[in-house]
Amino acid sequence: MRCNLLTLAAVQALRDSVKKSLRSITASREASRAKGVGKMALLLLGLLWSSSAWADTFGLGTAGPGNWGVLETGTGQVIFGGGSASSPSGISVNPGASANQANLGINAGSLVSSATTVINGTYYKHTGSPSDSISGTTIVGGTVQNSTGDSKINQAVTDATSASSNLARLPSTQTPPNLNNPSSNVTINGGVGRNVINVPVISLNNGITLTLSGPASASFVVNVTGSAGMTLNSASILLSGGLTAANVIFSVTTTGANVSTSGSGVVINGIVMDLNGNENLNGATVVGEVISGGQIVLGGGGDVEVVPTVPEPSAAAYFTLGPPSLIAVLLLQNRSSRRKRISARISHVPNKG
Repeated sequence: MRCNLLTLAAVQALRDSVKKSLRSITASREASRAKGVGKMALLLLGLLWSSSAWADTFGLGTAGPGNWGVLETGTGQVIFGGGSASSPSGISVNPGASANQANLGINAGSLVSSATTVINGTYYKHTGSPSDSISGTTIVGGTVQNSTGDSKINQAVTDATSASSNLARLPSTQTPPNLNNPSSNVTINGGVGRNVINVPVISLNNGITLTLSGPASASFVVNVTGSAGMTLNSASILLSGGLTAANVIFSVTTTGANVSTSGSGVVINGIVMDLNGNENLNGATVVGEVISGGQIVLGGGGDVEVVPTVPEPSAAAYFTLGPPSLIAVLLLQNRSSRRKRISARISHVPNKG
């Protein structure tokens, strides 16, 4: 009898030890999986909400490239002309962009344009501004000149002025290169997030190219701080590495400094903003947006091509990576739940003998 009791005690002790070990293993696995689920959730949150992954609006608000192709914020004229029927001067729409972006806004100036001008958006003209001189110009979205249009222009002017002031105060994030008549092509490499370059002048001549390179989640602010402004003579500004024109801005900050182009084949990728000077872009193609408080000239077939501003990089990342990752998280949670049920069954194993 005593032997049987000792045997039963030993069996019970072994059973209790097995139960304890199984509970410990299960708890450890659950904790490990919970930790993995937490890490996955944090990764997704970082992917979706990281500011460096979103398109940079530069603080432009309603003055940004999602709303305008050309925006005059002061009292200057906007002059279009030249070109041909197959390649007219004006505001056109790049693939992926919308005609709702290809708008022209004039605050207190006037429009001068010829028959080879096509504006693919709407022309918002502030009430009380001078009369226009339009000869056969095509304005696809029509003209708006009323209190609603005034409010739209007023807000855009306020936003552009604020953005110009804020951008001018940004320090360079890397050593600025020489952009004053360089003898060879220049490439500026940038990383994820905002890259700031402050230079006294941009002067590119004789086929020289300036290339800004960065991933789709990068942006560039190029502040031109000197009185000589920005000039391109048969030269171009290009982008590479996935960087988009809506994520690049050239901001001329000195009063009286101008932006001018000459020669053939001039292309500028990005937003060109000069609130305190004139923009004389004869024959140039600006892929992005033009904002100025002075006179804006796009003669000789010069035009602005509006570009996509959405989907933003993080949104694209969500739709390609988010759902599969969320499914993985749910599967892990489901497996963890099954482990809990198994643990519960083990703890209720009946004692026999």
